[in-house]
Amino acid sequence: MDLSFGPVDPDAEGIGLLVRPWDRVEHLRATIRDAIGAVWPTVPEPAQRFRPHVTIAYSGSPAPIEPIRARLAELRHRPPVQVTIRQVPLIALRRENHTYRWTTVATVPSAE
Repeated sequence: MDLSFGPVDPDAEGIGLLVRPWDRVEHLRATIRDAIGAVWPTVPEPAQRFRPHVTIAYSGSPAPIEPIRARLAELRHRPPVQVTIRQVPLIALRRENHTYRWTTVATVPSAE
């Protein structure tokens, strides 16, 4: 699956890269959710409000967003990076001591 990552997109909780085209990622996510729903009684994470992105930093405490946006503003004009996704890890995500940690449960090839 060919995607582009960027530009940088800071918000109140962290810094991410936008992912395009969204429809490919949304379709893959829906397929994985359907597979999970076939074996589990409920599927984690709501289907709504999904926004494809790549997180590159999280904020560990409240901080004003405007100074961060100002520092990253020049990066918003950089061209997106083209990437090819060949496989998708399915993970068990947990938060320990204010840090996200995960274990890879399975890996599946991407649909393209």
